[in-house]
Amino acid sequence: MRQNDDAYLKFDKHYREQWHRLCKLASVKLGNADFAEEVVEDTFLTAWVKRKEFLNSPNPVGWLFVTLDYKILNIFKNRQRLMCLNEDDIKEIGYCDTLDPLLSFRGIIPDEELHLLYSRYVRNTSYQELAAEMKIGLSACKMRVKRAKERFAKACEEENGN
Repeated sequence: MRQNDDAYLKFDKHYREQWHRLCKLASVKLGNADFAEEVVEDTFLTAWVKRKEFLNSPNPVGWLFVTLDYKILNIFKNRQRLMCLNEDDIKEIGYCDTLDPLLSFRGIIPDEELHLLYSRYVRNTSYQELAAEMKIGLSACKMRVKRAKERFAKACEEENGN
């Protein structure tokens, strides 16, 4: 058996044994089972990309849980970035609790992408519903959301001078 085959088998074993535990934890922390699965997929993708580090770790299961925690922490940081306005900006424009985020963030990224992020993260629309609405495949939908998130985060960082 080649070394790559051995690595794949070890990785696959961890994937099968830990998938549900990681999803359950992520779902509790994020409050959304669909989104939790996406984060766990990303965790395993990171584990595969860094498979030497992951598989040679004295505690690969712990490595997965720590990686998942970091990914969830980054999600919360990114959610904070969605709220680019600081207190002074809010006072300046006369903010009220009913201000529509779509209006607040218009122009930061294309309207189509902003609507996509709004649907996914404010209205908690599932990927399946978004894909059906846009008449595209599920994986294409997930990729569009991912790219829109990245563009939005980058635009907010540029706007805030980071």
